[in-house]
This record gives sequence, structure tokens and C-alpha cells, in this order.
Amino acid sequence: MFVAKLGALVSGAIGEGARPLPMRARRPRRAAVRGVLRRCAAWVAVVALLAGGGVAVTAGLAYAAPGPNPQTEMSFAKVFDGTGHGTSSASFVNTANGFAPGDDTATDGVVSSGDVVGYELVLRFLPAAARQVSVKFAGTSHLSVGAGSLAQFCQSVPGASAAVVSGACVFSVSAGVSASVTRTVVASAADTAGVVRSVQRLTAELGVQGQQLYTSVEGGAVSVVSAPLADLTIRPGATSYLWNGDGAGSFIVGPTQLRRPGFSPSKGATAATAWHTRVNVSAFPADTVWRVNGVTLPVVDGWIQGTTSGTQTLTFALPGGGWPELAEGDSRSYEVQLEVSNAAFATADYLNNGDGSQPGGGKPKSFATYDAATGATAGAVFPNNDFSAVTVYRPVPTPGAVFGKQVEYPRDDSVSKFETGNRFWVNAAQTGISNPASPAELAPGAQFRQQLSVYTNEIQTNERIVVSDEWDPELQRVDGLVNVTGPDGKPVDPSKYRLMWSTSVTGDAVADADAVAVGWVEQEEAPAGARALQVSFVWGSLPIAADPGAGKYTVTLPSRIREGVSRVGVLARDTLRGRVGTGVVVSAPGAVRLVFPETPTLQATHAADPASVYPGGEARFTVSPRIEKPVIVGDGFAPEVTVTLDRCVTQPVNETPGWVMTVTDAVAGPSGRVCGDAESTPAALTFAPAQAPMYAASWNANTRVATLPEIKYTAQATQTARNAVSNTASFSLTGEQPAGSAMPVPAVADALVAVLTQSSSLAQVTAAPVKVQPGEPLNWSVDLASSGASETVVVLPSPGDAARYGSAVPTWEGGGSHFGGTLSLTSAVLETEQTTSGATLFYTTQVTPTLVPVESPWLPVAGASDARPGKEPGGLHLWGGAVAAGRCWMCSYRGSKLLQPGHGDF
Repeated sequence: MFVAKLGALVSGAIGEGARPLPMRARRPRRAAVRGVLRRCAAWVAVVALLAGGGVAVTAGLAYAAPGPNPQTEMSFAKVFDGTGHGTSSASFVNTANGFAPGDDTATDGVVSSGDVVGYELVLRFLPAAARQVSVKFAGTSHLSVGAGSLAQFCQSVPGASAAVVSGACVFSVSAGVSASVTRTVVASAADTAGVVRSVQRLTAELGVQGQQLYTSVEGGAVSVVSAPLADLTIRPGATSYLWNGDGAGSFIVGPTQLRRPGFSPSKGATAATAWHTRVNVSAFPADTVWRVNGVTLPVVDGWIQGTTSGTQTLTFALPGGGWPELAEGDSRSYEVQLEVSNAAFATADYLNNGDGSQPGGGKPKSFATYDAATGATAGAVFPNNDFSAVTVYRPVPTPGAVFGKQVEYPRDDSVSKFETGNRFWVNAAQTGISNPASPAELAPGAQFRQQLSVYTNEIQTNERIVVSDEWDPELQRVDGLVNVTGPDGKPVDPSKYRLMWSTSVTGDAVADADAVAVGWVEQEEAPAGARALQVSFVWGSLPIAADPGAGKYTVTLPSRIREGVSRVGVLARDTLRGRVGTGVVVSAPGAVRLVFPETPTLQATHAADPASVYPGGEARFTVSPRIEKPVIVGDGFAPEVTVTLDRCVTQPVNETPGWVMTVTDAVAGPSGRVCGDAESTPAALTFAPAQAPMYAASWNANTRVATLPEIKYTAQATQTARNAVSNTASFSLTGEQPAGSAMPVPAVADALVAVLTQSSSLAQVTAAPVKVQPGEPLNWSVDLASSGASETVVVLPSPGDAARYGSAVPTWEGGGSHFGGTLSLTSAVLETEQTTSGATLFYTTQVTPTLVPVESPWLPVAGASDARPGKEPGGLHLWGGAVAAGRCWMCSYRGSKLLQPGHGDF
């Protein structure tokens, strides 16, 4: 800010035109910007705005019939394309990795998808009538300005308030204001699906709000690139089907986007390209109909094939509308396999993963495709995600109203399936019921119980009642004593029933209820290796029909999944059979699904707010770590999150009490600097729990995802930061976790913050008083506001000056200066409290002062003294006998120039 008071004496008549250009503006707050100023002509005061790069726009060049002149000059130029080069935030799509074209530098005209391009726009508002100036940015198919970037750009400047209106930035410019603004606008590069998209650019459009476009300027063009980095996977739409269903189902086939270790996890990577695959469906009946999006795929030698993109549902429908014959209580699996060629995901520009490969290609189904470093996932049924299967189960005939079956298990949704709350009744929070059509998941060693029910109120004749249960002893075992209860929940007298066990008999276990059949043993406890239980009630011992006490009698069989079971995804089934007298044996199924510990999948997001700052500006960063399929949740975790700061990011502050932040300081490079030196070592932050262990902030029992408390920290871009800064993060676990889970996993995207540039300038000249008598002093107050470095010319009035300056103000109606005699400067005072430190004043004797040195030789004002008598309070008189070319400079003064350095107040 510069405030100067100019005093002058003039003799002769003073015309009404001898007045300064009226300019209304509030004094601006200094903003976080840098910049220089280039001339924008006014009458009494000339504000100069020197902006490098770009093309100045001349009115009417863009359209044959432009809209009204907004009295605004504009230049627009690209200043950077892409970020993070030379760091772990760089795109993997570069020439060193074999990609051409590649995104190698910030100025090579190539930018990766997921990255940003910066353009610098310079606006010069000429003194004119009040108006609304509209600036709009038009992008191309793969480069555009988002709402957040537009809002960041659209900030008010002295003399011109700004607001976003219908996708444009509208500046409301006050009458007579001469102002300038230089700002960066950031455009985002979109996914190109593996194709090089050249000639992508922004266009800045200028006009009066609500009127026809006045003019536009195209910014520098870039090529937007992305390369396929994908893994095609297959998983079942449903893992199991009932045999008596309609013989139809589906598989889900689609890509998982991978990452390239050592590079940005998001820039340039795409999984959106078209893919081609063959699917081996030979395990299904030959006439099975396979479709994708309603299109039937022919089966040739047991294979189907197709080309598509994205995630697709592959449906199947078996001939005859049902599954092949299957014995009661039996099951069968139908496997499929992807065969993905090197051409899958490839485009004319790039191969998938650089060489056409993918994680499971050519490997057996036992090969584990899970890879924490690349983000490849494990299969849904087999370790290799190129394989999958569905299981069909045929239950025994469903029971009538007399018998019922229910499988109960301990349940605690606050912990994982491998913890005590989901394994032991004593620790359970509640009871779960397993539906045989969609079995509950139990871990090895988990307890559960079979409940066999007899509804004696549905029995009309007094006959022998027998109920039995059969299971696979390889998967489950008896875990305690059998309990028989009546409708009132009380135990039934043991004399009213007999307990018999078998280790070998299957099928109709109640064929002979009057005696202990061959293969059965009558005893209270189950023998080792028992696979069936039979409960035979004594004839007439239970009330039936409407008799008092008739109702639901329940046989509870405590069970447990065997330890050491290793068959992944297997169903532990059991079957109830029941008979009244010599009637038909009825049955009911029960089942639970066995689950086993997996390698937890770690994931973290890393985001910044705001998305752009000025040099020296502060942003808040948030890291959100999560663990998919952890083995143990209730015991907590020992996580560690490491953040590598951009070389041009400093002063990190931890804002999360639950995490302790340790800072590893940056190491300067050969230049002695960190920011801008590619050989420097950036600072690193390590976040660890403030108290160990750390418990999940939330746990989703359905998706099996544990979300840890967020990490929030702030950091500042250095004053020398340019274009963008990017912090990277990685997440790891230590402690009692399966092998491989401790590997640091990068966040799914870098925390990218665009670093904007901005400069602005305003000149306001006021006279006090506005009318004087001939011979009386004239006084003007010049209020200059600028952000960043600026040069400002202030010119004394002279007769006929409208011819020299009025042409630059097309709508000015105030005329020019008219007076007789002479006018000379008597004093110039800088108000020190309002003046930027280091400001320098120059003068010239040129009749028409300009900023061009050859046109107006500017000489520094020398001899200024704070000790001069008569100094105004808080002011500094700038005179003292400076002489140029043998003349007193005050006597020949025609104008002053004030040079203000960049004040560094960001």
C-alpha cells in the first residue's frame, strides 16, 4: 500500500477540467501473491501491470460480431502442465518407463490424467463506467476447470467484487476504477482410457455479463495421457445356489485398477480401456446360455469370449431351467477361468501394465494374486482372481409342519469372525440364526448349536416320535451334552426319550426306532467321530394335539467347527430327519459357511483442503486408514502412517490427539535449498498411536472393514513453491498379523495442492478540496494498493492532457485539464505507516510520462530526509534539492513513479 500526498501551486485561471480522475475503492488487504505490473492507462494516475507470458487481447479479434466492450484487457497463458516430477508423486507414464509420449516434466506439453494444468490469466480493468465483467473458462473433452478451482480463482480485488454466476466469474467493477489482477486457474486432466488426447486446452472468454461474448483467448495446448494399469478379475454373483432353483445365475467380470510402486497411485493410471478375454465354461452343461448385456455369447469348445469395458455381469441359464441331477444332501461346484491375452486393455498407444501382463495370467488357481504393493486383489473363491466357482446344493425334502430345524451361533458384530464374541457363547453379544440358503460365516473352533424341533400339537395320533441329525465329522464335532426341552423351556424327563449315536450310519436313521440298530450306540455322551444323533421318544410320553402341554419340543445339539479345517469357502451342512410312527421321513437342512483368516488389505485415502493455496499458504491434510478383512478387531492394531512432504512444504502441525507425529527433517541438496533442489531429501512425518493398541473408529461386520481414526495435519507451502505441491502417504500394520500385511501400502491418491499466483493493483486519486481559487495550492491524495511488485506512475495535470490520456479511457466523459500559467510541485509525502518497506520514488521531466525507460528517463529522488523541518507527522518529505540536467527537479517535475517491491505478506 502506498499513500502519497501531492501539493502543487498553479497560477492563472483554473478550469473545471483540472480535477483528478475520480476513483472509488476500498483499500485492499495484502494477499498471498506474487507478480509485476504492466501499464493500464488512466488520466491523472497510471497503474502499470507488468505480466510475463500470454497474449494481450485486442477487442473484436475473436468474433465478427462481438458483444459490448467490457473495457478490460486480458492475457492468458499456460504456466505448467503436470506436477510431482522427480518424486514419488510423479506419473508412471513417462519415457523412462517406455511410454511415448510420456509425462516427463512440468513444461513438456504432456500431462497425465488425474493431474492438473495451470494457466495464468491477467485482467486489466480500464477506468470506465460501472459494469459486470464476465470471465468464463471453456475446456475440451479431457481438460476442464472444476467448480472448486473456479471459486478459488474468482476472488474480489480492490475496486471489483467477484462472484461465481452460472459457471462464470463475474467481476462487478466500480466506475472509474483502474485495477489489475493476475491469477492462476487450475484445470484437471480426465481419464483418457489409454489413448493420447492431444490439443487439450482451456479458453478464457471475456465479455459483459448477460451479453454476447466480447473476445476469447486460447491457452497453451497439452496432450493428456493415461496408460492401462489393470487386472481383470472374475467373482461369483452368488456363491451358492439351491438345486431346485431355476438354474440361472451370474459372474461379475471387471477390472481392478492397479498402481506402479514408486510412482503416484493415481496419476496416469486407467482401467477404463476396452478388454478382451476368453472364459472357460466347460464345467457347465454344454447348452448353457451365456449373456452379457442381453447379448448371447456362443460357446465354442467350452469357451466363450468377448470384448467390452468396465465391469460386466456375465449371466448363465442352464438348459431346461434347472440344475443337473444331484443326490439329496449332495453338492457340486462349477468352476470358470479367465484367460486374458496380452492385448487385453491395450490401446494403439499403450499396453496394459506396460507389457500386456496381468497378475493371474498363466498361473494356477492356487497362485495368490493378492499384492499389497500393486493393489491386486485375491480371488473370491480361489487365491487366483482369474478363477471362480459356484456351488449347487440339493437339500433333502422339506419337512411338514411337525418338524423344524434351526442353526444358532454366537454373534458379536463389533468384532471379526475370528474373535471370541463370534466363536464362544460365553462371549457372545447376541444369538445369530443361520439361513441354509445364505449360511452364516463361522471360523474354525467356533461354537454353534443344532436345534431339532417337534411340534406335538400338530400330531393327531399317538405314535412313536423319532428325530435325528446328521453332519460331516470332518468339519464339525459334538461340543457337549444334548439337551431336550419342552414348550415351557424346562428339561424333559430323560426317561421319556433315548439318545443314540452313530459314527458310520447315514440316510434313514429312524428306520428301526424300537431297538438299537446296527451301527448305533445308546449313551449320553457322543462317541469320538460321531456323525449322527437319534432321539427316540417313548411311545405316548409326549402330549399331542390339544392335550395340555402339547407344543414345541426341542432337541439342542451343541456343536463346534473343528480346528485345523483348511478347506476355503466350504459349507458345514447338517440334516434333520424326522418320523411319526411309520409315516414318511421328512427332513430339513442346516448349514454354516467356514471362513478362514486372510491377509488384511490395507487402504488409505489422503486428501487436502483447500485444493489450492498461494505461496506460503496453509492447507489441512487428512489421512484415512482402513483395514479390509482384519483377523482380529477387538484387540486393536499397531498401525503406522508415513507421510513424505513435498520438497516445497514445511511447518507441519499435528491436529490429531490420538496420533503422535514424529518429524524427520528435510536435508538440503547441493544448492543449499530443499525446495527446488531435486537432490534434496524432503521431510517425512511418522504417525503412530498415542496409546497402543489403537482401536478401530468403526467396524462394518458385513463388509469386514475396520476404519481407524483419521489423521489431520496442517502444513504450509513455502514462499518459493510454484505450480503444485504433493504429499504422499503410506500405511502399514505391525504385530499379530498374517505375513505380508506389514508391507507399507501407498494411499490411493496423493494429496495434491495447486500453488496459485496472483497480483493485483489499484489506483485511486482524490482532490481535497475539489475547488480552489486561482493561485491557491492544489492537493491530491494518491492511494495505491498492490499485491506483489508494482510500478505506478502519477502524472500532474497539464493543459490539453485529454488528448494524451483520454484515448485510453473510452467511456470517460470528464474532459481534460484547462488552466493558464504554470504549475509546479511543491511537496510529495509518503505516509510511512501506509507504505511498503523498500518503496522507491522516481521522477521524470518528460511531458507525457510512461513506464518505458527510453520514452521517460526515470531518475531516483535523492536527498530525502526525515529531519527536514516541517515534516508532517507520520510522513516523509521527498524533496531536498535533487538536481537533474542542471535543473531543480521540483520545478520541471512532470510525474512520479513509485516502485514497490513484493512485500512478502502472504
